[in-house]
This record gives sequence, C-alpha cells and structure tokens, in this order.
Amino acid sequence: MIPLRSVPASLLVLVPVAALAQPKNHLAEPLAQIFIANGCEMAEQAAADALVADGWFASDFQVQAVALGNDGYLVATPGGRLKLVNWGSCK
Repeated sequence: MIPLRSVPASLLVLVPVAALAQPKNHLAEPLAQIFIANGCEMAEQAAADALVADGWFASDFQVQAVALGNDGYLVATPGGRLKLVNWGSCK
C-alpha cells in the first residue's frame, strides 16, 4: 500500500473514495467479509474459527490476517481484539 502522503494531491482527486475503502480481489477478502458480518471487530480465535467454518483451513487465517494487517486494514484494539478498518462498512 502506498502511503497517501507520498501521492500527489492531484492524483487523489482522480481516485473515488470507495476505491480506497475496499480493494478488489484482495487475498484476504474472505476474512474481511467475516469481520464485516460480525460488526468489524472480533477476538482473534473467533475470527479464525469463523474462517474455518466457512471452509478455509486454519493456516489460511494467518495468511489472510497478515495480508490485511500489512495493507493497513486489520488493526489490534486496546482490548486485544482485531478490528477491520477502511473496508466496506468498517470505518
């Protein structure tokens, strides 16, 4: 993800806000959808269990969570939970 401060302001005008809020074909979209369905914030184990219940492997949770975190979409809360931000309805 490119930090917005390194992008010229003239280019930001050309990008719709919705495009910044939810990437297309992101590796971790299945996990992001789980967070959205559960109010955007979940305990790590609950999110992992939900992903497995959707037919993914337990190892997929780590891959998807790291991908969301590296792109700035998944953050830790002070209460030790994970929160999806800047994606769909999650702010």
